[in-house]
Amino acid sequence: MGDGYEFTCSKCGKKYAVCWGIGFMYPEIFSDTLKAIKKGEYGEEYKKLALSEKYVAVDAEEYVYSCRKCGSWTTEMGLSLYAPDNVERLKRKRYGIKTVEEWGEVPYATDYDFKRDYHLLKRRLHKCSKCGGIMHKASNKEIINLPCPECGGEQRDDLSLTIINWD
Repeated sequence: MGDGYEFTCSKCGKKYAVCWGIGFMYPEIFSDTLKAIKKGEYGEEYKKLALSEKYVAVDAEEYVYSCRKCGSWTTEMGLSLYAPDNVERLKRKRYGIKTVEEWGEVPYATDYDFKRDYHLLKRRLHKCSKCGGIMHKASNKEIINLPCPECGGEQRDDLSLTIINWD
């Protein structure tokens, strides 16, 4: 399930929203993203790593990233690559009516799976489109205080925050 907030800017009055997480389409997004990586659409290094081991997985979840340098923010897929800790055990893991081995691939992997069954192959660095700085995954406190993407103003402080739950 995904989450989000809608804010109203105190400076220009515009409404803006931020959403993150995963939804019902996550298995398809995971699969499409991994196929694109294996085709080289994310660069040669990512392609080589994705093809280097059996059952490599990608973090296709959406996160909020913030730039400490200029204050800009965005939402993007994590895109870090992971390899299984134990291929034989992973082959026996069930996804619905089949095991990973029967599917021929991992249908999807989540943050929980990465922590439990995988190790990091390559961390994706997220660059700020405004200043070129390296962005970091925003904390809950940072997310609740995101500035207006239009003018940089602060959100209105009159309880006009709307919580969004999607999928």
